[in-house]
Amino acid sequence: MPYKVQSSEKLRKSGADFETKAMLYLLNFREDSSQINYFVVDFFNDITGMDRMARKLWDVQSKASKTGSAKTIGRELVTLYKNHVSDFDFFTYIIFLGGVPDTFRIDAKQNVFQSTNITPKALKSVLSGLKEECTEKEYIESDKITDESLEKFLKLVWFVVDDKEPADYIKAIISNHPKIVPSDSELIAIFNEIRNKQSEKKNTIVEGVVIDHIDEVLSYGRHLTTSEIRLLVLQRIIN
Repeated sequence: MPYKVQSSEKLRKSGADFETKAMLYLLNFREDSSQINYFVVDFFNDITGMDRMARKLWDVQSKASKTGSAKTIGRELVTLYKNHVSDFDFFTYIIFLGGVPDTFRIDAKQNVFQSTNITPKALKSVLSGLKEECTEKEYIESDKITDESLEKFLKLVWFVVDDKEPADYIKAIISNHPKIVPSDSELIAIFNEIRNKQSEKKNTIVEGVVIDHIDEVLSYGRHLTTSEIRLLVLQRIIN
């Protein structure tokens, strides 16, 4: 079955900054980061990592707010769930968060966790929010919105709470070259340039586009590559 693009969006600066953090999280801070070659912008989701052969997809929804309730977080999971029940195979599902309520986590020291670290009360609210949002979306069939299916999906999701400044994400790219690390202001300028390049990828309209195979996404030009990002950073520092 084909995949139809729905709910693509343009963001204000704060949201764009956070989407760039989410992309650079995929680039640097996962054990499997080295497998990711493409970063697809606002097509399947806010950011979707893809391997060189277009066989594995790391799906990321970002939510910059630090004050959202557990139910609100659940509602934000809807695009991840839409992809989960699609006929395309997504390797992992990640929600990249600006913050969570104090009562959300069992162990508040964990910033990367799954549903086993969410308190029972909060998890119930997450499920409620997700179910409500799925019901409101016309692109999710009603027979796929069951408690059993939603609960199974929630066990697959990784919750990542952002705990870094923009400069930290650039430092991670050049961690093997500690002698050339510039000032934080220069690192932030590089971060902003990456953010702008990422935002430019949204200039083409893809709402309603239908593709039959994952690799077709590359023909729409809504992607950056790992080597492209790393080269940009090194060139700016050297220059």
